Amino acid sequence: MLGAAEAMCERNFTATTVQRLSFESVGKLEELIVAEATPAGAPSPGRDAPEGDIPEGAGQTQAATVASGGRRAFLQELKEDPGPLQLETLLAEIVKLERVKAIRLPAALFEGVSEKVVAGWRARAMKMYPSDFEAAAPPVRLTLPAASCQVRQAELIDGLVELLIQLVHKISVRAEKKVAGELNAEFRRVQGKNGILVKLATAALELPEEIVRKALYPVVGERTLEDIIAEAKANEKELRTRVRTLQADDGRPGPAEALRRLRHRLLRRRRGGAAGARGARRLARRGPQPRQRPGGAHPVRAVRAGGAA
Repeated sequence: MLGAAEAMCERNFTATTVQRLSFESVGKLEELIVAEATPAGAPSPGRDAPEGDIPEGAGQTQAATVASGGRRAFLQELKEDPGPLQLETLLAEIVKLERVKAIRLPAALFEGVSEKVVAGWRARAMKMYPSDFEAAAPPVRLTLPAASCQVRQAELIDGLVELLIQLVHKISVRAEKKVAGELNAEFRRVQGKNGILVKLATAALELPEEIVRKALYPVVGERTLEDIIAEAKANEKELRTRVRTLQADDGRPGPAEALRRLRHRLLRRRRGGAAGARGARRLARRGPQPRQRPGGAHPVRAVRAGGAA
């Protein structure tokens, strides 16, 4: 009884998930599975899939993906944590986030589903081998990478924020150390400046008509006067300016690009929140409507037919 109920829940969940996917998203998810099962640079093997599972044009995209060669399977990349704290890692995580967003999963894909359920499907996908995806039923085969990408997208955004904070802090510390080293090399700390000032004042008063080189240089050397001037110029304002300059040179364009993309993502989420709520209420009133594909069968129906078979 429990096994039958669990199987029924899984069928309902996967059928609802596939029904919410657009044609484009179905094609891109199938691409991920093909790329996962195909070695880099190898030709894509044919699969016996129900007609209508993949929208028109998806085969061309798959061919382009395989033809690129040398690129690791994206599902494998999603399992990996960020690398060392450096600018290249930040840029790599931005690219990874953009690739997840390119699948165009609906924001309400798992609306009304417990987070634990989605996390369970994500964990299941993380443990699967490429052959397991190929052997799974079409609804399950699409739901697994969809859950993995949906959960991973939120994790990537949070990870980018944390990585950006750490990277900016690292750049700031390194810039401050570099500026301090440059300033220390630029001038020597002059000890006893009060005594030197007294000597200069005394010499100036005793020889008011004499030129500076003859009156003051014998009392305080030219090098000492240069050191005093250099030390006086190295004030807090100059230090902050040079630190900011080094930070900008060291961090460009990674932190700025990450901030731009994260801001764009948050603005889209804020604008889409109200519209998404209105759409959910309309959907609840009229019930889910199947998408009609011009001139062809609906992929969800084909998936259901394949699952029932």
